[in-house]
Amino acid sequence: MRGNGYSVDRGKLVYWDLEKCQQEGGALKCFGNNPDSPYGINSFLNENAVDGEYTKDLDINIERRFRADEAIVFFGLTPPEAKYIGYTHYLSKRRFGRSKRINASLGDTINHLNINVTGDGSPGDTFNSDVCIVTTADQNMFDAIATGMLSVGVPSDSMNLQVLAKDTLQLGLTKHHDSISWLNRIVRFADKEAGAAYMANPPVFLFRITPLTEKEIAPYPIPIRKTRKTGQNENYMWYTIERLERTLRKRFDRKVRTSYINPSSKVTATFGETCLKKEKNCKRDNSDAAYFFNYPARNMGPNELLIIYGVSFSCGEKRGRKKVGRHLPTLYVVIYPLSSPVSCCVWHFKNIAQVNHVQTGFATYMSISIYDWNGVAFAALNSEDDMVGSASQFIPYMEHVDKAFAIVMARDCTEFAYCLEVPYTRPGFPSWVTPVLTVRNILHPNTTAGPDFEEIISTNVMYAKLQRKLPSLKVNATGANDGDFKL
Repeated sequence: MRGNGYSVDRGKLVYWDLEKCQQEGGALKCFGNNPDSPYGINSFLNENAVDGEYTKDLDINIERRFRADEAIVFFGLTPPEAKYIGYTHYLSKRRFGRSKRINASLGDTINHLNINVTGDGSPGDTFNSDVCIVTTADQNMFDAIATGMLSVGVPSDSMNLQVLAKDTLQLGLTKHHDSISWLNRIVRFADKEAGAAYMANPPVFLFRITPLTEKEIAPYPIPIRKTRKTGQNENYMWYTIERLERTLRKRFDRKVRTSYINPSSKVTATFGETCLKKEKNCKRDNSDAAYFFNYPARNMGPNELLIIYGVSFSCGEKRGRKKVGRHLPTLYVVIYPLSSPVSCCVWHFKNIAQVNHVQTGFATYMSISIYDWNGVAFAALNSEDDMVGSASQFIPYMEHVDKAFAIVMARDCTEFAYCLEVPYTRPGFPSWVTPVLTVRNILHPNTTAGPDFEEIISTNVMYAKLQRKLPSLKVNATGANDGDFKL
């Protein structure tokens, strides 16, 4: 298209893995990174700026302003086989009197289940296949790019569109206009070496295409979001999770004597439009995921642990005629609104216990990440390596126990099974840092979107301050029952 009334500038796809994120200055570009999922950034350097584009208030490596008649073209190979790949575009900043980060998605994520590629239709053909993704507000521009790609042998059925809706965005090049960014996610390569080679030198071309003369556009309507609902739910897990919660509280509260309720676990905004309307930071939401955040508001000292677990809704919350947590000690019965799924917590250890949504068939992948104050993750526990069998140490003979999990995070994991040890120095964090937990439930296997929050059981966290060192939790799950389990 260069020389045919358009200027074409080159960009670059750059991946940030856990090691890069933990380096000085890596926090801004890692966006609350998932240690199991390197994030790719569509980067346009300053020399690629369009004449007159204002960039002084932007991180020009990760976000840019665009005219409505421009387009970004991502063309190349998709990654090698992985558990999940996703491509999402975002409104990064908007000016509400002053420039403010919104980080709100502008449409549904293009993922490995719905992406158009030049594959043969066989299972897994979305990996290592040619793909073209066009981001634009102008239907005429998309048609022109599709025609150009067809002339060089790229079929129209491998084209994908990310819409910049004119009715949603303030497009332009001045400081009063919105900035746009992209995030490409990959979860768990089947072949780690092939994945590392792909990220080190991505076989992708990135172009910014700009008409030499600004044109009127044929705008796209605001994209309609995919539904997450399936008509099914995890309600049959209620009793198992209640029993797990009661067992944890009875065992640890009897020995610990000091425990706390944490009312700050919450779901994220499902769609970017919600954050934009409320002028809130959406923290780079993803339509392919159901996120739960937990802010324990406690530091993590020498004997402190996290136990993460889950019930349908918040502790003591009413839903219809059923009261979740109705058998818990009065200390823990707290009523919250139905619209606010809240978690209960314990600390001087942290225990993460919850339904494994992969095992129940409501997610393709699930992980729990622990972050420092900069939003850089130290590590993650996931549904494939860390969760299966972990709840059996507390309720070995309960029905559906194989679909629940209970995981400890501690400074010293010597006495605990299913435990993530958090060091005081990098890649961990010191004791004065208040950690943040994020639970990701990615991609319902029977849809092309994330799980619905109303159909899955929310995540709970316990925190407690131990008065003395506890005996080992490394019990034989097959040789003990709930009554035999001792601390």
